[in-house]
Amino acid sequence: MKSMIQYDQTGNSKPKINSFRDLKVWQLSHDVVLEIYSILEQVPKKEEFRIISQLIRCSISVPANIAEGSGRASTKELMHFLNIARGSNEEVRYFLILIFDLKYINIEQYNNLENKCSHVSKMITNLVKSLNSTQSVLDNSTPYDFMNSVELK
Repeated sequence: MKSMIQYDQTGNSKPKINSFRDLKVWQLSHDVVLEIYSILEQVPKKEEFRIISQLIRCSISVPANIAEGSGRASTKELMHFLNIARGSNEEVRYFLILIFDLKYINIEQYNNLENKCSHVSKMITNLVKSLNSTQSVLDNSTPYDFMNSVELK
């Protein structure tokens, strides 16, 4: 049976990234989507085609763009989709402020989701910085080649 652990050149083990599902930033952003679906049950139905649909759309956009970018042919394309994901994440953060200010969610729910969105934003920013700092790798690698060659935080 083949191990799920890949060893780097120093002999240290690290999980191999085979799919967007292996990316911690995708996992966290997907969790945010699930939590948003859960809290939106508290929002009045009159907001269904205003706030609810907008918040669902932009929250889904974050992990969807991470997934789409990771499936593209180059790391340059991945960077493009990560930047879209980061923008959508900021849109989610605005809608969280709005539904809190409208008293549709409480402070604990707001703080929990805001902290997670903040962390997603930092993770995307760090990944983009890593991609930008290795221009020569970008020219001849796929997103998974690159992600398996660097330490992602």
